[in-house]
This record gives sequence, C-alpha cells and structure tokens, in this order.
Amino acid sequence: MLAGVIGLICLVWGFAFAHWSLQILIVLGLWSLYKVYMPEEVNLG
Repeated sequence: MLAGVIGLICLVWGFAFAHWSLQILIVLGLWSLYKVYMPEEVNLG
C-alpha cells in the first residue's frame, strides 16, 4: 500500500516537472495501457 502511494506521488511529481513533450508521451502511454487492460464498453441497448 505504502509503495503504491509513494509510486503515485513520484509519478505525479515527475510529471509536473517533465517537459511538455514527455508529458504527451506519458499520457499516450498510460492511455494505451488503459485501452489494452480495460475491456470495451458493453452496449446495454
């Protein structure tokens, strides 16, 4: 639990001080991981 919180804080801290181009790469990387690991939305209609 503590390691996860520290990791999250370090991620936010590093993101805040990163160059804008690195921020874009980080966001795209996290978004692609989200798309891979999260299932597609199920249409209930």
